[in-house]
Amino acid sequence: MASSVQLFIHPDWRYFRTTHSLLFASLSLFAGGDLSIALTLCTFLYTQQSARGLTRRAQSMLDTLMLWIINTGLLTSMVALASIIACGADRTSPDSLIWSAFYYILAPMYSNSLLASSVLPKVPSTS
Repeated sequence: MASSVQLFIHPDWRYFRTTHSLLFASLSLFAGGDLSIALTLCTFLYTQQSARGLTRRAQSMLDTLMLWIINTGLLTSMVALASIIACGADRTSPDSLIWSAFYYILAPMYSNSLLASSVLPKVPSTS
């Protein structure tokens, strides 16, 4: 968000090149947040799965849910990490904007992850 505000204040992208620390901080928070949420959810689901005697259907559902969490969280964090690496590599060539290709993909990826989580099938109640 702060990066976008800086680009609106200073429309010349060369000024934006001087604020690498802001870009690195925001991308690191994106990647770290995604990884921590995915790992926490998978750890919780794994402990719930192994702690109780669940039916095959419930175990299959938890496995599917863990796989979905890994796919969405890992994918977004990998794109953020690729953007961090590209931004660090761009320091050697100041006229390169390769990092922006990864950076601008992040917002639609987060939107797709949100939409995918909102359309998960509801689990039928057994009561």
